Amino acid sequence: MNGLVKVLLGLGGLVAVSKLFQQGDERSADDKADTRSRRTPRTFISFDFDHDLDAKTLFVGQAKNSRTPFTVVDASLKRAMPPRKWVAAVRERMSRCDLVVVLVGKRMASARGVHTEVRIARELGVPMFGVYVNDATDSCRLPPGLRRGRVIPWTWGGIAESIDGTVESAA
Repeated sequence: MNGLVKVLLGLGGLVAVSKLFQQGDERSADDKADTRSRRTPRTFISFDFDHDLDAKTLFVGQAKNSRTPFTVVDASLKRAMPPRKWVAAVRERMSRCDLVVVLVGKRMASARGVHTEVRIARELGVPMFGVYVNDATDSCRLPPGLRRGRVIPWTWGGIAESIDGTVESAA
């Protein structure tokens, strides 16, 4: 965990971090209330456990903030297990999800678990999109099956639109 994240988490948790992401949020209170009143999509968060765990924690935590224009129910796995059991558990949890959000970091090319999760999402027909994290850009390698046009920068408005669009197009 980098030093800034440790300090922020120690000094007020995700409330302090959320203030960093609230700048530039010009949506009206009515727009935010409308977004929150919709059904909360059950979301599997796919991420590189070795390099992007902090980003996943911040992403899920921020989605719980009342000022964020969307919510998610995190269905990702939170503990290690033998490979065969892990694949079965991912498949079972993902089959109950409305969408998959892939947190795309700079070292995604080495994240075999993410590659497997993307493959399972495609096999199950669970819609997905990616969000660039930890200074990743559109020049980083993506897992096979995740299209470049389905990966967006980390902005709350953009994520809310992607969640709404992904859930609506799958309905």
